[in-house]
Amino acid sequence: MKYKMNTIKLVITLSIVLVSVGLFSYLVTNSYGQTAFSQVRDGFQLYNNTEYGFQILYPQDWNVVEGDAELGDYITNIVTFEPPGEEGKHHSGKFICGEVCFAIYTDHQMLIESTPQVYLDELNNGLKAGKGDYNLIEYNLASKLGNKKAFEMLFEDEQGNRDYIHRELGIPYPDSDAYESKNFFIVASKIRDKYTDEMLPLSNTMIDSFKFTENKK
Repeated sequence: MKYKMNTIKLVITLSIVLVSVGLFSYLVTNSYGQTAFSQVRDGFQLYNNTEYGFQILYPQDWNVVEGDAELGDYITNIVTFEPPGEEGKHHSGKFICGEVCFAIYTDHQMLIESTPQVYLDELNNGLKAGKGDYNLIEYNLASKLGNKKAFEMLFEDEQGNRDYIHRELGIPYPDSDAYESKNFFIVASKIRDKYTDEMLPLSNTMIDSFKFTENKK
């Protein structure tokens, strides 16, 4: 299950470099003053959410599921992207994601106002206390999501007899500059280990394309 940290970081770094040298075409500002993609990479499609104020590119053959999957819990699912076929297969109804998925949601599970570091510590400790194998690869409080400072975790875990790698980035919500918050806006990817070589670069490209526009919530 264990991946070398340097290898995974290299994949992420290469994705960022490719984007910076022109994998995506130039950006323009639309009539509402929001940043928008004028053209997108071949094979990708633009998803625009005016309710929460963000845009992201996703593979055009992937399935898009909007709306909350389980009302009444501490997670509000905004949108989930999944590939077709075996990569998007669900083994049970316990997990919202299949073998590979990319999810954007808000997390309201903190009972008191908390810093991003406290949020990450709670997530890390909860995963360590779980039944499956868990390996923290990276913990970063100075990452970026769009143009905003974000926290990030990269980790591996086990669900059933299947191993997955996760990358999660987040900001306080709705005020991204808040020192403490009960709510956090999360962008997360989950990839089964056997699909990592193909799907991890796609996931990193999606994260690199993420842009905040105008927050309507």
